[in-house]
Amino acid sequence: MKFKPEDIQLYIDQVTDDRKTLLLQFRDRIMRLYPDAVPRISYQILMFKRKTGWTAVGYRRDGVTLYTGHPRIILEFHASHPEIKTGTGCINFKKDVPWEDVDGIIQYAMEAKKG
Repeated sequence: MKFKPEDIQLYIDQVTDDRKTLLLQFRDRIMRLYPDAVPRISYQILMFKRKTGWTAVGYRRDGVTLYTGHPRIILEFHASHPEIKTGTGCINFKKDVPWEDVDGIIQYAMEAKKG
């Protein structure tokens, strides 16, 4: 299914299992931390943009992925949580989310201007 930027609710509703609950937790947390963030669908994921940065969340087969575009902060997270799979600029979550550490990653991504 291809989504337009305004199709946020359609994107959220496409899944009805535990992934939806997890995605909603991420969305609510990001919007609580950054009420000025503008949500939109971009590259088939839910992105939150500010003038100073962005973060995004998207469904995956067995969980939800948090995207940041900041590999260094992902490496630091992986060093503290080697049991959680990470990629170059993303973290894959299935259920248990270390929210305090994730909040720090979200804050870094939303406030760090790219050089």
